[in-house]
Amino acid sequence: MLGVISLALLAQVSDPLLEAPPPAGQQVASWEEAVRLFEGRSADLKVAAAEVVRAGGRKRQAIAGLLPSATASGTASFGLLPPPAGLDPTTAAFFGAGPLQLVNAVAQLAVIDFRAWNAVAMAYEAEDATRLGTDDARRLLLLNVAQALLAVVAAERVAELSRVGLRDALQRGALAERAAKAGATTEIDLGRTRQDAELQRAQVVNADESLRQAREALGLALGVSEPVGVTAGFQLEGLADRVLGRCRALAGLEERADLRAAKSREEVARRGALDVKAQFLPSVALRSNLNAYFAGGQALTIWNVQAVLTVPIWDGGARYGSLREAEGARTQAEARREQTERAGRFDVDRARRQVEVALKAKELAQRALEQAERVDALTRKAFDAGLGTSLELVTAASGLRQQQLNLALREYDVVRARVVALFALADCPP
Repeated sequence: MLGVISLALLAQVSDPLLEAPPPAGQQVASWEEAVRLFEGRSADLKVAAAEVVRAGGRKRQAIAGLLPSATASGTASFGLLPPPAGLDPTTAAFFGAGPLQLVNAVAQLAVIDFRAWNAVAMAYEAEDATRLGTDDARRLLLLNVAQALLAVVAAERVAELSRVGLRDALQRGALAERAAKAGATTEIDLGRTRQDAELQRAQVVNADESLRQAREALGLALGVSEPVGVTAGFQLEGLADRVLGRCRALAGLEERADLRAAKSREEVARRGALDVKAQFLPSVALRSNLNAYFAGGQALTIWNVQAVLTVPIWDGGARYGSLREAEGARTQAEARREQTERAGRFDVDRARRQVEVALKAKELAQRALEQAERVDALTRKAFDAGLGTSLELVTAASGLRQQQLNLALREYDVVRARVVALFALADCPP
């Protein structure tokens, strides 16, 4: 009979904090929906895509150095003073004392220009490096979206469990008050249950704030100007298998975009040193000039072809300084590539290891929760029978709530570890 009465009392507890926080103004129902929102709104993704466009523009500029160039200009001059008496009008025009019109056209083609050839090769390599860097940035941005999405799911679960814990604490408080009215417990026992309820209220407040921050972080990752939540039907299970829908798995670390980009940047730096060395070499170009003069009613046309040989002799040592700078940049690029390789290996190994650690931690958390449930059930029975104390009741309840939260977080850690492991060896081109 005592147990039936206590259950009836426990169902009547109420508290403003038992109400769930309002849902976010915008919600996503699936990973695919989150990716579509990210691709349409992310500012970071737009910046990365614009870098590829800029690299393509620089490549076109380099190619222009090997293609023919042509310019044309026209000049019309008029004398402000009358020409000297007896001077031929054509002669006067050439001396600027009469009307003169000049049309000039120049075409030029580089025939032997080692620096221009190297610039084109360097521009192609730089474009590849930028594109690969953008692919890696996209991979990291998608990973950030996945982690932010998982953080919201975990925060929702923690907030829900915190309210379950508060309701349980209030129910235990009602049970202690009933026992106090019957003279079966002391004031200190009643105080312990009230203290436990206050601590759980604080847990609810903190969990709600963590949920709000997680929603804000998800909105920022998706490029949305408001917090973003998840729908009630969002499925956490199987998310790790769906996150690579826009990416492809790689066979090895050497295929990952950041490592390939580092190698391309090293090649660009090597080409930069060659560019300085090419400044010591002569260059040959073909030039054609077409000049047409119109003065004094007569026309004079001159058209010629020139071979231009340019030999660098002395520039004060500027090229030697540039060469030292380029060699230093090449050494830096090589060191960064080596560091990227080392960091990538650790990244992949750590990601794989974290999956095993997360699974083991989840298994241990499950066992701890089962034990906490048994202890809590026995403690409540003993308290109902007047054999236990409020300290034992509160301690068992606190332990149970902690293990429930711990298991929820460990489940999140398992999915997060699997997602990180998948992205550690993935390529995410546009």
